[in-house]
Amino acid sequence: MFKEKTVILLIAAAGSGIRLGGGIPKQFITMEGLGGLSPLQRSLITAGMIREIDRIIVVINSEYMDLAKEQISELKIGKANVEVIPGGETRQDSVARGIRYGLAGEGSPCKPEDTLVLVHDAARPKASVDLYNRVLRRAAEDGAAVPGVNVKDTIRHTEKGTLDRSKLLSVQTPQGFWGKLLLDAVEYAEDTCFEATDEGSLVDHYGHKVATVLGSNSNSKITNPEDVGKNLCIGTGYDVHAFGEGRKLILGGVEIPWDKGLVGHSDADVLIHAFMDGILGAIGEGDIGLLFPDSDAKYSGVSSLELLKDVEALMKKKFYSLENADITVVCQEPKIRPFVDRMEENLMAIIPARYGINIKGTTTERLGFEGRGEGIAVQATVLLSKMTWGE
Repeated sequence: MFKEKTVILLIAAAGSGIRLGGGIPKQFITMEGLGGLSPLQRSLITAGMIREIDRIIVVINSEYMDLAKEQISELKIGKANVEVIPGGETRQDSVARGIRYGLAGEGSPCKPEDTLVLVHDAARPKASVDLYNRVLRRAAEDGAAVPGVNVKDTIRHTEKGTLDRSKLLSVQTPQGFWGKLLLDAVEYAEDTCFEATDEGSLVDHYGHKVATVLGSNSNSKITNPEDVGKNLCIGTGYDVHAFGEGRKLILGGVEIPWDKGLVGHSDADVLIHAFMDGILGAIGEGDIGLLFPDSDAKYSGVSSLELLKDVEALMKKKFYSLENADITVVCQEPKIRPFVDRMEENLMAIIPARYGINIKGTTTERLGFEGRGEGIAVQATVLLSKMTWGE
């Protein structure tokens, strides 16, 4: 409560985060610079420190509802009740859903005229308690308040030329509003087909003056890849399989016409096995013998492409992305060049690499077991990345 009004915090976290990359939306990616937390988790922990906040409503892309609930369940967030609801197609749609749910939804304990609403983007995980308090106090007084920081660059309008940057602010969140004012502004924007980039713009459009308070330069937004750093991890994989009669020769998920195949518990795809071992090494998860033991009957004859899907899921769970991979197939025969493109496509379809997957073949000039035609060896080197955001 603040000045006898219920305070609702709406966290907008329904975006896809596609510009950042990383396989999942940015708000769920754990980052070392955030203490091993995701931006959503860091935002919630800060919110939990603000005793005036009574309810927290998190608006999430419906595809990631389970992940959001899992991450929230790991936290201790103070006294505020946290509720998770699905968002809409756009940010404005998502915020409108959250506002209606909090202020006008069935069974809502709040009346719009008795509430103050804070709206914050999960992509700004470093908003401070002091910033929240500044916005809350000013919003209670004036009905609408947004934080902003001075623009450092010269701003040029395409028609009006250079603008006076002393009168320009870069607007941030959290933003604060009287509940009824914000609800009315949302409905007015819908009636007039007005698209806004933030809630302050909605209230401007509605005709109510929006006050500004001092923002924070540390309260930056994670949007593009250059906004974050990356921890890079290198892994190497090496595997060998002998030739045997009565087996198909499978490399990179491609069946290669040959009079012998490779011997193994699964389909003996030595290329994918080396690739998987490289990935598992980079993320610190042992090797394929631990993950897919040959003592387990369920892996008998299984396609290694299916096993690769399990490795991809483990990568995703640990928030790693593949930057590139270089794979060398060592054998005297058969020649693999005609099949390389299909192999690369198979691997990329399961684990996309930012800079591609390169597969090449070489011989040993008839030296060693490979040169004698006894089997195939594969060496794989992979580079993985995990996003971070330094303090």
